[in-house]
Amino acid sequence: MNRPSTEQLKAISSEYDYMMYLDSNGYADQYGRWNHLLMASNNLPIVCQEGTSEAWLAFKNELEARQHSILPVFFSYDLKNSFENLTSQHPALSGFPLAGAFLPEVILGEKRNGEFIQKGELPANCIALERKFELQNIEITADTTREEYRKQFQKIREHLKRGDIYETNYCIRFSANILDLDPIKLFEKLNSQSPSPFASLLKWKNAWLIGSSPERFITRNADVVISQPIKGTARRTGDIDTDLATIEKLKVDPKERAENIMITDLVRNDLSHFAQPGSVQVKELCGIYPYNRVFQMISTVEAKIEPGLKHCDLIETAFPMGSMTGVPKIRAMEIADETETFRRELYSGTIGYFDGPERLDLNVVIRSFLWNADSGLLSFSTGGAITIRSDADQEYEECLLKAEALIQCLKELNK
Repeated sequence: MNRPSTEQLKAISSEYDYMMYLDSNGYADQYGRWNHLLMASNNLPIVCQEGTSEAWLAFKNELEARQHSILPVFFSYDLKNSFENLTSQHPALSGFPLAGAFLPEVILGEKRNGEFIQKGELPANCIALERKFELQNIEITADTTREEYRKQFQKIREHLKRGDIYETNYCIRFSANILDLDPIKLFEKLNSQSPSPFASLLKWKNAWLIGSSPERFITRNADVVISQPIKGTARRTGDIDTDLATIEKLKVDPKERAENIMITDLVRNDLSHFAQPGSVQVKELCGIYPYNRVFQMISTVEAKIEPGLKHCDLIETAFPMGSMTGVPKIRAMEIADETETFRRELYSGTIGYFDGPERLDLNVVIRSFLWNADSGLLSFSTGGAITIRSDADQEYEECLLKAEALIQCLKELNK
């Protein structure tokens, strides 16, 4: 089965209030189940709006009551406030709730074993008007300047010196105002320029996520859970000799390895809370994987979970993911909120699916646009791990490197 066409995606997004499309782009890792999966609905969604334990419990109970079927789900980073005594000081602007799910009326997908799935009637292809904007009239800017980054970096460094934290993930946001945008076209441009194993398109009424994430948060197959944190990034040039040298350098880079190992240990600890004793294993430590513009250092942690655990039990314990928080986790999140200039919302959160009571697969929302069709706010965020060995200018440059593909995608949108 071919992937849904542009016309089908536009037709479905026009007819349905809620839509999620996931595309693995041919990355056939051993843990994934779908090559691509499209789900849409006009049914009333399942929503968690408030960052309280009571709101989360009601949401969790409703999700668990629907576990017999496949459910597209997402969890915003700020859901952390429901699990811990944490707050988010900046306003929510994206239009997404803290967490959401819907019961699909339409499902279209291809599993890794080649099985095709279709449920419901697809709408007839529609001819949508092309939406264009003049890029030269739009400024895509970092909300945090290099000088401001240095100031906040110094605050984080003082915490590191005192031993309050050993690592935190500090992020900056890029934003523009675009009232007339074609999110389907933006997704297809991003997906063609930066194909990734966890590409995602999410429509929630007038809120959109357009993503090209390389990172898996957590996947479950019966009683086995896998998490694959990413820490460590290097530029990929396309020149074979240069890239081979870059790979070798990244493999042994003491700073990058220290960051990855620290987060891998945090993930081991997170999984141990619901794992059978002695079952947590690091299947791969600091593996190097190529993507379109960068090389990434990825570790794989596996655990065998205790019987009877529900999907939301795993979320409560392991979320937010260690690669986007720091060590120790709660204090690192507090410091991130004190030093960052924006509310992360879906960035640093996760989207994916629950498939019955024994299977789920969720990504890490990075390398992704958020767009609110009502306000016109288009934003994306990048970040990196800050440790005692970090250099402010190098970390800021890494944020800019991670932003390159997204900025280039916007620049070429009308070509």
